[in-house]
Amino acid sequence: MVNGSVHLWGENGKPSLISAESVALVWFIKACGSEQTKALVKGLEVVFSNNTDLSPDGKLPVLILDDGMKVTGYVNIVLYLERNRHTAKHEENKSNEGSLAIVSKEDRLLEYALLNFIDLEMARLTDYQLFLNTKNYNEYTKKLFSKLLYFPMWYNTPLQLRFQARENCQEIIGSITLEDDEEFIESKALESASQLAQSKTFKITHENKVKNKQELQQVKYNLQFDNRLQNCIKHWLEVRKKLDESVILSSDILFHANLYVQLNLPDGNRIRSKLEQTFGDDFMNNISSKMDEIVQGSEKDLGQRDPHFKEQGNVVMSLYNLACKYI
Repeated sequence: MVNGSVHLWGENGKPSLISAESVALVWFIKACGSEQTKALVKGLEVVFSNNTDLSPDGKLPVLILDDGMKVTGYVNIVLYLERNRHTAKHEENKSNEGSLAIVSKEDRLLEYALLNFIDLEMARLTDYQLFLNTKNYNEYTKKLFSKLLYFPMWYNTPLQLRFQARENCQEIIGSITLEDDEEFIESKALESASQLAQSKTFKITHENKVKNKQELQQVKYNLQFDNRLQNCIKHWLEVRKKLDESVILSSDILFHANLYVQLNLPDGNRIRSKLEQTFGDDFMNNISSKMDEIVQGSEKDLGQRDPHFKEQGNVVMSLYNLACKYI
């Protein structure tokens, strides 16, 4: 049994779409409903603290054990929990829908590779949708942080995460120059407009030029994203069929959590349409069925508590944690 707390992004007792790994870990914990897998998460408490200061790498989720040890990220946490529950084969009873299964020793290395592939490739695509897709960022992501964080962190954090996403997603969007950066374009347009006669016509013209250029860039980036996502799914399907497809594995949960986030953002219908065109309606129906199976299997009660004062991301604790880094 592992004694500790898992800190995640979320509110009102539910994981937030801002973190596919938080969604996946909640699904994972709730999917441990069989006698075999209950031992994996027995003794764990879920805390929606939204406090990245608690994590050594500044990211959530993080597992904090009672002895002070910290494990970060869905993949590392799942592997740690599974190592503490030595199991040689997956559960024989497959009638318990929505319950997690553990692969055999022979297949463990393959699933480990699959987990890391999703953690690297699929997570990058999800970050693109959250922070670099203009529609998603402006209509959802940027606004969500005011519900998750204290002031002024809710203002700075999305900007920092967006900057990180740009660095991580260069293979999708390329290296963004100043001339391609939408914030730079807006500032230059406003500067030019202020230097001209302050007429309404000039301002409208500049605003339209900025908007048109941003829309063209977004179309280009979305096409690159679509190709990348389709290739990622093809690789996933090719490897996943080599494992038992009748059970739910920890890699399934992470894969579907990322897709779940992408499809439930404001631009999700466009992604769904592209996937239907590429893989067909049957594929999307199977994906939806698998998601429903995982989500329905995760309707069980969650061992949850509110964050203590020292675990909160308020101004006092943020300053305290910042000071601790330099002491």
